[in-house]
Amino acid sequence: VASLEGLVITAGRAFEGGGILNEGTFTLINSTVSDNFAEGNGGPRLGGGIYNADGTLTLKNSTISGNSGSGGGIYNSNGTVTLINCTVSHNSGPGAGIYNSSGTVTLTNSTVVGNSGLILSGGIFNSSGTVTLTNSTVSDNNLSFFGGGIGNGGTLTLTNSTVSGNNARSPGGSGGPGGGIYNSGGTLTLTNSTVSGNSAGD
Repeated sequence: VASLEGLVITAGRAFEGGGILNEGTFTLINSTVSDNFAEGNGGPRLGGGIYNADGTLTLKNSTISGNSGSGGGIYNSNGTVTLINCTVSHNSGPGAGIYNSSGTVTLTNSTVVGNSGLILSGGIFNSSGTVTLTNSTVSDNNLSFFGGGIGNGGTLTLTNSTVSGNNARSPGGSGGPGGGIYNSGGTLTLTNSTVSGNSAGD
């Protein structure tokens, strides 16, 4: 069990978890995880900023920004991730902001903005787990194919949240469906929420 506060974690390089690799119980408060990379074997690896592997990860009043990998900001595998008053911004890679391969991700009063990738959603990609957003915003994320803001194949719930200004379109104008949300074989519930100003390709 670890709890850290007031840190800047930056310029990390690793095969998995460029900034942080968590396999236990970890809390990060009032901190920044930025400009870290997860890469190897000629391509992106899991968790540019943070890789949560079967762990319990809590982020409060923190920023995850400018990281690169598969799950550029955060990659969650069969764990539990909770973000409170956090910003996930300008990360890159497949599932650029947050990639939830399995497990549970909960965002409260948080923002996922300006992330970009070529596949698997610019803002949040939920493969088969559960993602819940409350009083949160997913905006101005970019992807060339399938789900500029959010891609969902599991269970996705939005309450009092906004998905706006996201783009699933390549510079040439082509691309896939789901500028805001692309729901493929999953369960999607929206309550008191707004999906607006998103764009898609062909």
